[in-house]
Amino acid sequence: EPKNSLPAPKLRGSCVVPGCASKGLIVLKDDKHGPGGYRCQKHGGRRPCSVPGCGSPNHGIVYESDTFGPAGRRCMKHGARQCTVEGCSRMACMTARKEDELGPPGRRCQRHSNAAGRICNVPGCKRQPKVLQRQDDETGPAGRRCVVHGGALCCVVKCRNKAWGAIRTQDEHGEPGRRCWLHGGVACSSTDCRRKPVRIVASADKFGPPGARCGGHSRSVGPKRPPKERRFGP
Repeated sequence: EPKNSLPAPKLRGSCVVPGCASKGLIVLKDDKHGPGGYRCQKHGGRRPCSVPGCGSPNHGIVYESDTFGPAGRRCMKHGARQCTVEGCSRMACMTARKEDELGPPGRRCQRHSNAAGRICNVPGCKRQPKVLQRQDDETGPAGRRCVVHGGALCCVVKCRNKAWGAIRTQDEHGEPGRRCWLHGGVACSSTDCRRKPVRIVASADKFGPPGARCGGHSRSVGPKRPPKERRFGP
């Protein structure tokens, strides 16, 4: 019989069940799956959930008794890796080491992970920070900010335009803050132009004084570059 027809030898630490090449997790005794040895998750390598009647593999440890039963190893369905804030059933992404206004220390989801500084530092804002504000401004102290309070986007509700400038008083569009060119922010500084600015011009030119300019009024007005000399032949 040719060598290619022989079964491949089992690697050390792989599942001992015939036909399975997955990595073994723990060593078990003989059972319905096969002989004793290393087993993968599918063949009993991970301990089952401690809730009576549940045979799913565990994904974490619950340290306090709850409505599902006593503390122990649990699957995702029965509380493992779940946010410990009361009334929240989202999947946790970090662990709060100290007690805060949301409750005792434990696993937290992204929405309730403010103990790790994962929300905007503007009072009353619960958005996720995206930019770092290095100086204090009219919105609040320096620190990590969301896109609305960090100067990236217009603060008007449902507006996703880039902010150019800010207003300090409330108007018909909403609360004070950074605004785009449509909602009271800075528009093109050229005469009789109210289009969207794209860059800052540092010096005055034929289009107007220095400032924010749209694409049509921010082009270079210096002498044109002479065309390249074309050479034909060698």
